[in-house]
Amino acid sequence: MFAEGPGSFEICDICFWQDDLIDLEEMYEPWGPNRVSLEDGQKNFADFGATEKRFLEHVRSVNTNDVKEPKWRMLDRSKDNPKDINPEATNFKDLYYWYWN
Repeated sequence: MFAEGPGSFEICDICFWQDDLIDLEEMYEPWGPNRVSLEDGQKNFADFGATEKRFLEHVRSVNTNDVKEPKWRMLDRSKDNPKDINPEATNFKDLYYWYWN
């Protein structure tokens, strides 16, 4: 959904998540500009359609122009460990799609 690369601070108009690198590195903690963790934001979107209920009036529905990355999946604590991220060697764009296995 973001025109820029990771850390753009853009806000997704589908779920109202604000993109920042802190939330990619600390995906299980409520750090950065979002008041929920990335894990909780994903769960919330699956449950009720926004990262937080207070943003429901600001989001829009998914439409036919929206394409989900084929390899995207929700975070999985058994596979996705933030300690595995090496900021100097990681292409942060890959973190959007959770390629670590």
